[in-house]
Amino acid sequence: MNTPVEKHPPETAEEDPGKAFEHASRINELVDKRLITADEIANASPRQMDQLAARTMDLVVGSRSEGSNIRAKVETVLGKGSGEKVVRNRLKARACLLATYMALKHPKEFAGIAFFGSRTNPEALPKTDSDLDALIILKPGVDGFNVSIEFSLDISEFNIAHKIMGTHLDGHLVTNEQIMTLDEKDAARFYPEVSADSIVIITDKTTRRHFRGVFGDQMSHPQDFSKKGIIGTAKY
Repeated sequence: MNTPVEKHPPETAEEDPGKAFEHASRINELVDKRLITADEIANASPRQMDQLAARTMDLVVGSRSEGSNIRAKVETVLGKGSGEKVVRNRLKARACLLATYMALKHPKEFAGIAFFGSRTNPEALPKTDSDLDALIILKPGVDGFNVSIEFSLDISEFNIAHKIMGTHLDGHLVTNEQIMTLDEKDAARFYPEVSADSIVIITDKTTRRHFRGVFGDQMSHPQDFSKKGIIGTAKY
């Protein structure tokens, strides 16, 4: 009788030792600045470590600013903040409601919206007063200088966007032409926040098709600031 041979998965080699060393050096700098402890490093997921390593410069520089609470940012990445876990279904429902409202009220200006950042990251624990980052895509021929006052008011603090999403919207206007002239390399370079964590709703079909094409690769992965730059996505 033959004894079955137990199969073991092949060991995975480190893809880039140089990158791994740089990664470790950055994390060590956070330890030196007392922004993270050894125990927290041991318990952090690879994805959380990637995000911390990628944000090292901003975190260290920010820690020198008087009155800044950089430690809170580290805790948000580690899922140790004082806020609540992201409830994606609720966030998607609110996003759809806001996109529908904007499309109906501003059909000549609004083409779509992409949400990203800690409030769309299922591993983060954002504070209750944390902003919701968003890219607001405009229709062809419209830019941030010629949107209507009503449009600007609807996405500003304490107006309809705030009421629907339940928090302040930190919106960044982007023209249709800026999106439509992107290729995959430029998309990752200029909009690194776009990833599988993001919630993207684009009502304009032509814009949506192009957006899915150029952001397709980075939207297939979780938000990872250690790569080239990425924003987040929902399924269309």
